[in-house]
Amino acid sequence: MIKSSYKIKKNQFPKVMKGIPVIGIYFRAILTQSTNKHTNIGVVISKKHAKLAIIRNTIKRTTFRVSSQMFLKLPQINIVFLMTKNIPRNLETTALYKKRISKIIEKDITTIITTIIQKYEKFS
Repeated sequence: MIKSSYKIKKNQFPKVMKGIPVIGIYFRAILTQSTNKHTNIGVVISKKHAKLAIIRNTIKRTTFRVSSQMFLKLPQINIVFLMTKNIPRNLETTALYKKRISKIIEKDITTIITTIIQKYEKFS
């Protein structure tokens, strides 16, 4: 898990949302230059995309977990992961749905972070 000092606070979101987008299947990552000496990460999930709080929290936890695994490779930037597409829910229980979306989100976030790392390696 990421330390709370590395998470973007609510009052910082308006500044951070005006940046360069990197688009995945279910998320868009918005990148801006960090004023700190480390990477800051935020996650935005609207009720439109995940109606239950349980699901929104699962998505946030999964996003932060995957980000923390690749945290040291990331450049010093602010990253906001904005959910842009619903993950379809079949006739399955909430527990099975949580497991399935965790796997889907893990793939998407890993792809986006890998893309970010590759883009910044070209510039350095």
